[in-house]
Amino acid sequence: YGCTNKVLMKAIEYRLGKELECRKRWPMYASYEEDAKFRSDSWNRHFDSETGERPILHDTTNIPLPDPSSADLNRALHNLYYNMCCAKAGVATQLCSWIFGLPLVTGHSDDDRQIRDTMILQLQKLFAEADLSSDKSFLNIFDKGYHMLLEALKHGQLCCQPDRSKGDEQFGMKKVLRSASVAVVRSGNERAVNRCKMSWFIKRGC
Repeated sequence: YGCTNKVLMKAIEYRLGKELECRKRWPMYASYEEDAKFRSDSWNRHFDSETGERPILHDTTNIPLPDPSSADLNRALHNLYYNMCCAKAGVATQLCSWIFGLPLVTGHSDDDRQIRDTMILQLQKLFAEADLSSDKSFLNIFDKGYHMLLEALKHGQLCCQPDRSKGDEQFGMKKVLRSASVAVVRSGNERAVNRCKMSWFIKRGC
């Protein structure tokens, strides 16, 4: 349309500002009643939708960033797992498909520090206490890389994770079945993470 880059950027920033303003008005999570009502019936084979806890699936993903020239900044942003400079984004998913994006942290942060720095467990406790449909606490479903059991218990919440092996230890039947059951549930979170990364801006580290 013959617009200059400056005019186009102003239009884009105005649109993003409106979207952020609208997003701030959304609730953090779906209520207990909404989550139970709108989830697929297949989830009810794993979780009780009437008297059970509030299942919430947690995971992290990377947002690619350019390599900074500063050595200190490079160390803060570089992530060994992804082998790149990036920001780490937390993704929390409810069974009704409500997806919540946690604030970004530096790529050097591990999963446990990311949970602590974003104070997500404290925020979940406040949300559950304010939910008029139920005061049930959250059941955090983590990958085995997290070590947040005690932290969750401090805030009246529970954790569900696959079992960890010690060295060359081989799992018995109970541990295999328990880990497999968690893996089946966590498959839903992988799809949520991929959905979050479909954004044109996020894929390009903008």
